[in-house]
Amino acid sequence: MPDHGRIYGSGRPPRGPFRLLLKNWRQVAAPTTLSDRHTQGALYEHGQGAAHTSRIRFLKRRVGFSLIELLAAIMVLALLTSMSFIPRAQSAEQKAIEEAGNLADWLELAFIRSNVTKQRFRIIGSNAVSPYFYINWITASSPQNEVYTSDGRALFNVPSGGVSEYNPTVGFLEGQLGTTIRVYGGSDTARSKILRYIIISRFGRVRVSEFPP
Repeated sequence: MPDHGRIYGSGRPPRGPFRLLLKNWRQVAAPTTLSDRHTQGALYEHGQGAAHTSRIRFLKRRVGFSLIELLAAIMVLALLTSMSFIPRAQSAEQKAIEEAGNLADWLELAFIRSNVTKQRFRIIGSNAVSPYFYINWITASSPQNEVYTSDGRALFNVPSGGVSEYNPTVGFLEGQLGTTIRVYGGSDTARSKILRYIIISRFGRVRVSEFPP
């Protein structure tokens, strides 16, 4: 009978290097004992618990603001509060300047109305400082007064005083070369300061200026 070599499936254990390889494989593949499993589970749970505890501690450390963050927030709040008072300190003059523009627009509309309707009107100037400004429409029946009010936001006066009458037929003010209206602040502190000049030319052009004509 020919010799086909050693057959390791016949029940006889291998010899030589194959026996050492089989021994190492059994040690790796062998199931762990109950004590080994308990040991591995304890180590796993310990690792998981330590990681969970570290996360909890990290979250606890992040609750609330640090002292530096609180100081920065207080500084920003103080800066915003101080900036909010700046427009209030300038509001009295700013309101008077806005009223100067509004009165100029109101007068310009009066000139446009006069040119369209061919109706004369008078600009009534006064040396007295007042929050009101008057024009007088000349009609066939009786004159009609029209008044502009600043509601105390600004004060007006015409240094030269007098009355200027606009004739739309010829397109200019009769009797004067023009009219200048001074605009003051409505508050006590801004009342002594001329903030704007409303300059009306002889031909009915209206403009607002920081400087006198």
